[in-house]
Amino acid sequence: MDGLVRALGALRAESFALEHDPVEPTVLAEAERTIGDAAQAVGATLDAPEDARRLVGACEAIVAAHERIEALLTARGRPRDFMGLDADPRRAVRRLLEQIQDCTASDWV
Repeated sequence: MDGLVRALGALRAESFALEHDPVEPTVLAEAERTIGDAAQAVGATLDAPEDARRLVGACEAIVAAHERIEALLTARGRPRDFMGLDADPRRAVRRLLEQIQDCTASDWV
């Protein structure tokens, strides 16, 4: 769970760049919706943190949100990559899932 929460935090950090530029309210709303969708997918893992299907779903939602926010930033002329995700979405999901599964209890302190 810690890795998923960290990834959500990184998404939020990426979206801050949008807030510092004069953008249309619809752009900010889309970024918030995208992050909200990812947060819901992460929330679905809370009651079953060992469920691989839910973990993969959460990772996919986070990667999709990252790609969308990156696209919004690029459209504004400010591409950034705070999360350091792979350009290939499948590899990015696999890498994020591995990072989350490798977290130990000591990582949560």
